[in-house]
Amino acid sequence: MFLPTEAAARNLRAEAVAGEIHVTGNTAIDALLALEAGLPRPTLNDGGVPRLLVTCHRRESWGEGLESIATAVRQLARHGSVRIDLLLHPNPHVAGTMRRELAETPNLALLKPCSHAELVWRMREADLILSDSGGIQEEAPRARNAIAGPARQDRTAGGGSRPAMPA
Repeated sequence: MFLPTEAAARNLRAEAVAGEIHVTGNTAIDALLALEAGLPRPTLNDGGVPRLLVTCHRRESWGEGLESIATAVRQLARHGSVRIDLLLHPNPHVAGTMRRELAETPNLALLKPCSHAELVWRMREADLILSDSGGIQEEAPRARNAIAGPARQDRTAGGGSRPAMPA
């Protein structure tokens, strides 16, 4: 078995699970660390307006979910206390919905899809990230960011899942 952490390996050994156990680390975080090494240092928000990065794309968010996200983002943007960058997803349905719902909203930039390196850079520059992406929810804390999203699921060594944050 290949496990991401020593703790997961200890748990399986304590349960006397048969077979070889190997700790491999978390390949997504390992790749993030390698990518971050080549990026410029993050700039510090010098007390100016906080920066919020928003991403959304999951099919579970389509329809009312995307509309609800757009409504919340529009309300935040109109309040003017935060600068919002909404990174559009390459999926035409998602991007089209967000463009239609958020066109000409003040204090909001609708950004075209970008590379993973640019995404990580943007994550590091943001003060808060709002995302329905499990991958971004996993990477954001390593990129030193607070993350908000739907009830996130962490995968356990046993293949099940448990909520990482209370609903």
